[in-house]
Amino acid sequence: MKIAFRSIITVFVLAAYLVSPMSSLDHAVLAKAEDGVVQQQDGFRWKAVVTPKDDGSNAPAQALPAYRASGVGVAAITGGQLVLEGQDSLAQLRSAMFDTASPYWDFLGGPVELVVHMPAEAKPVTLRLQARIAAGYRWVVNAAPGALYTESAPADFSVLYAGYGAPAIQTIRLQGSGSGEATVRLQYKRAFGPSEAVVTHLNVWMSTASDLELSDPTPVAPLQDAQTVQASSQEPSALAELLPKSVPSSWDWRTKGIVTPIRDQGGCGSCWAFATVGAMEAALLKSGGPAADLSEQFLVSCNKEGWSCSGGWQLHDYHTNVLGKNQTQAGAVLESDMPYTATNGSCKVSLNHPYKLSGWGYVGGLNAGNYWYSIPTYEQLKNAIYTYGPITVGVCVGNAFQNYRGGLFATDESSACAGGPNHLIVLVGWNDADQSLILRNSWNTWWGENGYMNIKYGTSMIGIAPTWVTRVAVKPAPALSKPIGNIHGNKPKYVWSRVGASTSYKLQVYDIAAASYKVNITVSSSYCSATTKLCTYTPSTLLTYGRNYKWRAAATGGTWSAWKAFNPTIR
Repeated sequence: MKIAFRSIITVFVLAAYLVSPMSSLDHAVLAKAEDGVVQQQDGFRWKAVVTPKDDGSNAPAQALPAYRASGVGVAAITGGQLVLEGQDSLAQLRSAMFDTASPYWDFLGGPVELVVHMPAEAKPVTLRLQARIAAGYRWVVNAAPGALYTESAPADFSVLYAGYGAPAIQTIRLQGSGSGEATVRLQYKRAFGPSEAVVTHLNVWMSTASDLELSDPTPVAPLQDAQTVQASSQEPSALAELLPKSVPSSWDWRTKGIVTPIRDQGGCGSCWAFATVGAMEAALLKSGGPAADLSEQFLVSCNKEGWSCSGGWQLHDYHTNVLGKNQTQAGAVLESDMPYTATNGSCKVSLNHPYKLSGWGYVGGLNAGNYWYSIPTYEQLKNAIYTYGPITVGVCVGNAFQNYRGGLFATDESSACAGGPNHLIVLVGWNDADQSLILRNSWNTWWGENGYMNIKYGTSMIGIAPTWVTRVAVKPAPALSKPIGNIHGNKPKYVWSRVGASTSYKLQVYDIAAASYKVNITVSSSYCSATTKLCTYTPSTLLTYGRNYKWRAAATGGTWSAWKAFNPTIR
């Protein structure tokens, strides 16, 4: 009687579950190991509850039609969460988590709770789970005392494809013991820093103890374009860092005030954007510019190569002379104009680009050869850092790198990156005492030594494909004194402030109605006073009374002042 009664209750509860949206209580029940109802079902099933990041796109509502069209059994919105479930196959689950999801939410964009329900059959089971190890995230098995499945060996990683920020396949080997219904609980998270809110709760039910793969069924590696090295005639030679020079036994650009605070790429595989920006921010400071917080999101969302949270390459061209999507000028963008969201996002139109690089290249001119597999010598890397400032380099990230907390890192993990390094970082110095390089990461200050690592040269591909960047110091714009507004006479005297030790200035006077320049000349600094710090010049050109003009000035090689309008009038 008890068995028959329980069968009736089971059918009733299951029927109610399949036709009603999932409540928070329902989700809590489904996640429990002791849930006997759902675990007794035959066949493969899965259910996911997703809380996409609030980026203003209303992702659940946007994704709902796509999921219903894809053939997922149930797709609904409950309490602002996207609820998905299916029972077709593992292929259906993989497609739902990666392919259908990608325009709307990112399965690996934040913490995930995965519960695998399957019988224990005293045999080994292998889980192959995709992870963004280059963002600091990995899968961790939470085995409670008495669990029927435990890890039989440490997890290992294999990079899925070549590219900085490329995901890896984490292989987890489990050994079953005993018999009965069991659950394997896993969390996708960073092992360092504060705990984060879970973005996706995923339950998978399997009728037999078997291997499970949860990875992108259609991975696309970021293609690397042949980028042109920009080298200004005012810059050191691209080979300069290879020439013998005397450098200190230790060096740290942080102590020179040209390194900006540590950033955090979050769950997005955007290390390539963070290293690119980190080098740019240092070059800006080294050239006498401000301590600017520049936008990584601009590179992620506005690049034309399709590079994304799934990987990319260094992108100095967009800080030099290449236009991003929807842009009218090249150069870096301020963080305040395009804040970081740790998503692929969308590109804004006609952003302001206040700062540009004047040149960049591969250390030692490696772009002329097979730089992807080239690692300069320790001395060459030191000379490059000393000559140009912080440089970007590749490194192979594995389990030990993620777990680094301090000291000298010398655990080589190159075997995890058969196709090349998976992480782009910035080098800011060195120490000859142990032949270490000072590595700046983009995983917040919770990781390593406040966001930094001392890594021994020759470890984990450190130094591969290094790039330097430079920016010529830009002279500030002079302040204009006169003429401004209504003036008397048609042959005005132009007065502006002296700029440092500039030897010449450019002066322009523009006729607004005629849309033409009346004066466009270079003026010697001999017209500038060392006492008053003012420059005064009167061109021979006569202007027309009653017409509107504007003028501006700049130190040669410097920034133009803003235009100032004036109007000659008769006394």
